[in-house]
Amino acid sequence: MPQLFLLLAIAFFQNPSLENAKVNFEVTHMGVLKVEGEFDELTGEFRQVGDKEWLIAGEVDVRSIDTDNDSRDETILTEQYLNAENYPNIPFEARLVRKGQSISLNIDLELRGIGFQLAGELREEDGVLISSPITFKRSDIGLDFGLMDTLIGDEIAIVINSGIGSNILEK
Repeated sequence: MPQLFLLLAIAFFQNPSLENAKVNFEVTHMGVLKVEGEFDELTGEFRQVGDKEWLIAGEVDVRSIDTDNDSRDETILTEQYLNAENYPNIPFEARLVRKGQSISLNIDLELRGIGFQLAGELREEDGVLISSPITFKRSDIGLDFGLMDTLIGDEIAIVINSGIGSNILEK
């Protein structure tokens, strides 16, 4: 029995789960209000690919969106916004590189069928790896609302809580 526990522990630390990962976001609405929310269903694999380099490949379940407003969430899932029917997942590949005390984060992802890249830094917070805020423009992913455009902010800020203990990068 101790051998089984040891094998499970080794498997976990070699390929930690993303089950506790979350992507928090914030968008300005009508110039002054902030709409905040999160996606909390991520799946994927975490593995070391170099001496100080790791790769996380997976996807975010678009339907796991939660802004604390069910009506708003349903609207965001429609074709006009995230188009969850045609794009139920956001596939991503994130590369983490440790340089001294800093950890860079480079993400390739596809949102609404449009591929783009994001870059940021990771930090440790309560023993977990969390990104600094990363911003991009909704216009970069084809979200254009015509006359309503001025009411909805163009800048989207996200923070990624990896759910992965920072100790995993100390190997």
